[in-house]
Amino acid sequence: MKGLAYILLPLLSLTSGWSQTTGDSIWYTLPFTTLMENTGIEVRTDSLDHYLLTDHSNPYLGKTDLYLVNEQDEKEFIVLIDEESIFPQIKFSSHVANLMNNENDHSIAFYSLDEYFILTELRADWAADAQFLIKDQEAINGYARSFYNAETNVQVTVILLAQELPLLKTPVELTALRFK
Repeated sequence: MKGLAYILLPLLSLTSGWSQTTGDSIWYTLPFTTLMENTGIEVRTDSLDHYLLTDHSNPYLGKTDLYLVNEQDEKEFIVLIDEESIFPQIKFSSHVANLMNNENDHSIAFYSLDEYFILTELRADWAADAQFLIKDQEAINGYARSFYNAETNVQVTVILLAQELPLLKTPVELTALRFK
């Protein structure tokens, strides 16, 4: 019986880096948590109810820093973090353009967020939203936000994919990440 405990305890400590909550802090993976601490990013856990860590990937995005799935609402939450980002608008546009279907006509709406909201809530110097159709997946909509911290040259792009997204209301998931 003691031998089993010696085997299970190290396994539990290894899997704790993949758990969702530890008290008030959130741990998705150890690399992502370390990246958050190094770049000054906070996660509001109340914006990500029912989301679970997944090993999914998206063929058009390449490496993602975080990929969460809410299976009951059929939503995917993707985070990309660009350190040393000199032109955040261009990087954001390229992330969004890579997901869009370039062959069909569709509308893309960019919204400039209120400067006060950016400075007080996001604590970011630049932000934008876009709504678009995903390449090869006509039934899925995408909604993206990018924000940039000029002091650290870090840009965070958040992409939300879902069957239905509100057209005139920013989904709550897009408020989950912000700079400290």
